[in-house]
Amino acid sequence: MKIRSLLNNAKIKIVLLLLCVPIIFGVVLGLTSVKNNRTETMYHQSQWNEYAPEIERAVKVEQSVQPLNLEHIYGGVVSHHIPTTIAQLVEFYSRLKRTQSVKNFIVIGPDHTDAGKAPITVSNASFFTAYGEVRPIDGLASKLQDAKLANIDESPFDPEHSVGSQILVISKIFPGAKVTPIILRSDTTKDHAEALGKMLATLMDDETVLIASVDFSHYLPTDQAVPLDQISGEVVRNLDLGALSLVKADSGKSMEVFMDVMNEKKAVDTDNLAILNTNDFMQNSDYTTGYVFGFWGTILKKTLL
Repeated sequence: MKIRSLLNNAKIKIVLLLLCVPIIFGVVLGLTSVKNNRTETMYHQSQWNEYAPEIERAVKVEQSVQPLNLEHIYGGVVSHHIPTTIAQLVEFYSRLKRTQSVKNFIVIGPDHTDAGKAPITVSNASFFTAYGEVRPIDGLASKLQDAKLANIDESPFDPEHSVGSQILVISKIFPGAKVTPIILRSDTTKDHAEALGKMLATLMDDETVLIASVDFSHYLPTDQAVPLDQISGEVVRNLDLGALSLVKADSGKSMEVFMDVMNEKKAVDTDNLAILNTNDFMQNSDYTTGYVFGFWGTILKKTLL
């Protein structure tokens, strides 16, 4: 009887163990999913948390920023050159927050090393920064993949600073906002970028803002870079797709997507447009990067006389 009792107890323990194994693995691997017979990481750990103290200092400086002179903002262009432009990024997002409520951000930028398995790659994962978890926009990545406009692939996103730079600052200034990043390889075609832009325009509501995380001229002395960036800035200011070839940027196709979306949303008014150069922030006039910062919206506010 004792032997039978021991065997029964052993069977119960085995059954309980088998029931617990999936739960244990679910906890340990809870941020993963299996898709097409491969495991995909469902979270990213920010590699830019070291810049959090600089963001904190900049936020204190920007506490008195003024709202923008736009009724509604659908998009903005920013640099991803950190730590150089941290103060400008903090000012950008602080002014946006002072102007309107934002629940969702779509961030587009270059796939700097062409690491994606497809021309356009979208993340469907959470990002963990010094300020907490940043979740993806519900269903957006799947809709883009189902439409064959982007491929869900998490592998390129951990080292991609066009994304990480924005998410770190967004998570500080817009806690709770959702972010879905999209990166474009250098071989993305004009037609592909245009199709993505048109679909994003249909998916964006009034609480979603599109951010083009793009840097402009590279590796030039200031006196050569500034004229090129002035031309790029004017093309982008006017959303002039016909002159897009004049834009010197590290992701011209990201600018194609951005300009398509803004035109589709009729967000043709701009505010706070700034064209800057590395030499504006440090004594470096030989080997510089160009930046464009600005907001695009629907209607300029009317000034009461």
